[in-house]
Amino acid sequence: MIPDLITMLASTPSRHLSIETIERHGLPFSQIVIFGAGIRGVCMKNFFEKHGATTLAFLDSNPLKQGKELEGLPVLSLEQTKADHADIPIFIASHWHQAIRMKLIRAGIHDFYVTPLVSFYFMHDIMERHGDDIQTVYDSLADDESRRVYASIIKTYMTGDDGCLVQSAYDHYFNPHVQPQQDDIVIDGGAFNGISAQRFHELAKPTKIISFEPTAKSYEMLVANTEPFREHSVCINKALWSDERTLKFAASDSSPEGNSVSEHGTISMESTSIDATVASLGLDRVDLIKLDVEGAELEALKGAKDTINSFHPKLQVCLYHNLEDLWILPLHILTNFPGYKFRVGHHSLDPHETVLYACR
Repeated sequence: MIPDLITMLASTPSRHLSIETIERHGLPFSQIVIFGAGIRGVCMKNFFEKHGATTLAFLDSNPLKQGKELEGLPVLSLEQTKADHADIPIFIASHWHQAIRMKLIRAGIHDFYVTPLVSFYFMHDIMERHGDDIQTVYDSLADDESRRVYASIIKTYMTGDDGCLVQSAYDHYFNPHVQPQQDDIVIDGGAFNGISAQRFHELAKPTKIISFEPTAKSYEMLVANTEPFREHSVCINKALWSDERTLKFAASDSSPEGNSVSEHGTISMESTSIDATVASLGLDRVDLIKLDVEGAELEALKGAKDTINSFHPKLQVCLYHNLEDLWILPLHILTNFPGYKFRVGHHSLDPHETVLYACR
C-alpha cells in the first residue's frame, strides 16, 4: 500500500537542529556520535551535555586522529562507528558538512543532524573559552562602529543566529581609513578571478597591484581580467604562505573561490611568501596588503614580517575562514607589529566577509 502524502509529510524529519527549538523542547536524542574531532566537535559535546545528551564517541575522516582520544572519548573511523554505534545518530560538526552528509548517505546512514551555521559560526561557550582574548581585541578597536560590528559577530557565534549581524556602511575593502589610494603598491593575497584587483584599479588607481592566485583556472581568469591594466598588474600563480614549499590543496570546480590548503587535498600547489616576493621584485615600499586566502591568513602574515616591519602597510585581513581567527589574527598583529590601530567591517548578510582593517 502506498502511504498517503500527509502521512509521508508527517514522517519526514528535519536534520537541522534549531538552537531556539533545542532551548524550548530539548534534543531529539539522548546519545550521539559527533562527526568532527576538533574545536567545533568539543563545543557541541559540551552543548549537548548541557541539554542532557551523552556523546559516546567522535568520528573523523582524518586517519591521524582515528584511534586516539579527545575529551576522554575515542575518535573512530566511519567503519568503526557503523560497527560500534549502529543505532546512534550522528551530529555533523564540521566545515565540510555538505560533503559529509553525502558521505553518510552513501554509507547507508540517514540518522544524522546538523545545526544551521554550526559548522562555521556556533560556539555557545565562546566567551567562557576565549573571553579574555576577545575582550583584548574589542578593547583595541578604534571606533564604536567597529565595536558594534565585532560584538554582533561574537553574538552570532554564541547563538547561531545571523540576525544579530551588523553590516558595515562602506564597501568591501574600502574602509574610509584603510583602503587603496592612488599610486599605492598593493598586494592582493587571494585574488581569485581578479575582481578585487579590478575594483582597486577602477576606484583607486594604484601604481601596482601584485595578485596571488594558486589554482590554474582562477589564475587564468585573473590574468584575463587584469589584462586591461596589465602595466599596473603583476599576477603570481602561487599560494601565499610563511615560506616557499609545496602545499596540498582541496579544490572545487563548482566553488573555486573556496579552494584552500588541506591535509586531505588532492592537488599540489607551490607557495611563496610576501617577504620573498617583495625581495624578488625589488620593491622599495608596500602600501597595502589584502589577505583573503581561505584560512592561510596567519601563515601569510608570518611570511610578511619583514615587509610589515619595514614599510608599515595598511592591512586588510579576512577573519572568517576559521572561527578562531576572530581573535588569533588581531592578537598576532598586536604582538608582532605594535602601533597598528584596528577597525572591523562586515560585508555580508551571513557570517562571511568579516575583515580586520589595520593601519598605523
